[in-house]
Amino acid sequence: MKNRLPTVPVSKKDQIDKLIVNARNLISTDIKKSFRLANEGLQMSQEIFYKKGEADALRTIGINYDAQNKLGKALEMYKKAMPFYIALGDKQGEAMLYNNFGIIDFKHAKYISAMNYYFQSLKIKEDLGDLRGVSSSYTNIGSVYQRQNNHKTATKFYKKALLISKQIQDVFLTAAL
Repeated sequence: MKNRLPTVPVSKKDQIDKLIVNARNLISTDIKKSFRLANEGLQMSQEIFYKKGEADALRTIGINYDAQNKLGKALEMYKKAMPFYIALGDKQGEAMLYNNFGIIDFKHAKYISAMNYYFQSLKIKEDLGDLRGVSSSYTNIGSVYQRQNNHKTATKFYKKALLISKQIQDVFLTAAL
């Protein structure tokens, strides 16, 4: 007879969190499945009044729409998610959404608005000590300056991002810069 480890019941919240993580991981490889999992996570979150799951699912659905260039739908999902993050006091969630708002505005060539969102995200990430997030924000801000042909300021922000990515030894961020 083999020794078996006792099975640990997985909470509904853990199931939802896993669904949403899986949905995010599939966005670039299987968007239909990603969308289905995110919607399933949203529905399950609503059934048990799991507000964090609802916010994360809405944001993930928004990212799916963004990946399909359905920017209006993406923005709608992000706007639905924001009140949940605010009510939960989830500053990381807020910062990610400000970044998402910035991406939408960047794609619409609304550079001043995009920059404002990126700076809002940056401020929160600095307050949280999220160096990877700070580096990413600097890169996004640099991209806006680059798009506006302000190469000197863009380079300044890219260098800040590169310095942090090397400091935290994030090879993906370093390679992107």
